[in-house]
Amino acid sequence: MTANKERCAQEANSSIALSTVVATALGYPMGVKVAHYCEKTGKNVREAVVEMGLMTAEEAHKLVDPMLMTNPHAAGPVVDAFKKEKKLI
Repeated sequence: MTANKERCAQEANSSIALSTVVATALGYPMGVKVAHYCEKTGKNVREAVVEMGLMTAEEAHKLVDPMLMTNPHAAGPVVDAFKKEKKLI
């Protein structure tokens, strides 16, 4: 059995579970709004946060990353940098 890497990446990048990073960065209520927006529109989380005006495309590319979310030691500083830049902390 061999994993289809492209399909796995596609599934990971389109998962609404990525809205948890939005909740971490912008608060739980906003994470829920993004998840609902994704369900309603069929957009992925990266597309949603940009369309909703919550992040730039560059910020979304950095933050809404399934690989980053698998490494809490790496994710923490990235989320903290975003929060500081947006004056959320």
